[in-house]
Amino acid sequence: MREHSAAARQVAIERRLVDAMYGRLDSRVADALAARDRVLAGPVEGPQELYIRDVEVARLTRAVRELRAAEHALCFGRIDGTSGESLHIGRIALRSEGRRLLLLDWRADAARPFYAATPASPLGLRRRRHLRLDGRRVVDVSDDILDGSSPTSRDVVGDGPLVAALRRARTGRMREAVATLQAEQDAIVRSPHRGVTVVDGGPGTGKTIVALHRAAYVLYTFPGLAAGGMLVFGPNRRFLDYISEVLPSLGENDVRMATAADLTGIEPTVAEPDPVARVKGRAELAAALARWVRDQQPRGVPLEFSVGQDEIVLDAELVDGAHR
Repeated sequence: MREHSAAARQVAIERRLVDAMYGRLDSRVADALAARDRVLAGPVEGPQELYIRDVEVARLTRAVRELRAAEHALCFGRIDGTSGESLHIGRIALRSEGRRLLLLDWRADAARPFYAATPASPLGLRRRRHLRLDGRRVVDVSDDILDGSSPTSRDVVGDGPLVAALRRARTGRMREAVATLQAEQDAIVRSPHRGVTVVDGGPGTGKTIVALHRAAYVLYTFPGLAAGGMLVFGPNRRFLDYISEVLPSLGENDVRMATAADLTGIEPTVAEPDPVARVKGRAELAAALARWVRDQQPRGVPLEFSVGQDEIVLDAELVDGAHR
């Protein structure tokens, strides 16, 4: 009974804090909607002012969409340092009207210890707290004690969100994992590498979800890239539908998803014979395709896509050999 009442007190504390975050979120949505209404109601003279108005309306509409997308599980964590400072971690950053930080964006560098801290390397943290919400209401908290100190009456040590996520029923759609990323996954998401990043692993190890969180992190960290847009390329429409809710739930809505048919305008109509399909799955062909792609890379000239009948020599040789 004592443990239950202690947990209830901590839930009540977090509930008040999260209620304030949602109040601030609603206020920002209302402010953005009111600003958009004012812009739309204002006088417009000439094409230049019309263009400026349309740009501002688009910006405010995008801001409203991003704020509303963050409503689900707005705050999911909290970190407490050994010196007493605390930070709440969530989908976006929120500040009070007086500019006091209410919620830290999970992609911010200051949020990294929430994912990376372990009992062996606590990174200055005493406690990591996970919050579970039902709608907008905090219903449970679970703490990890990281510095080796004994739990107190203000700690609620439990199984944590990863166990809860594993027990959750499947829905047919991929869910974001921002509250349950493990240290190894977070290291990939926050990698400082600026070139091509290959996420490798066996089936079911979380490659796709980590790659999507990496995309959200890159768009947040390098705003210039976001201005140029992002393309998520998938093998088929079913796969894209399966992952379609992940990036919007992380605050990234301006992302285009496409299949090969979307990009080329060509739909496959015939399945390959088994011998040809086996050849296309061989490492030799992958290496040949990689060499061909490197040869097609532009050297200061516009890129044009065209494939001739004999450009990939190894492909033809392998396929002929398979038929023989």
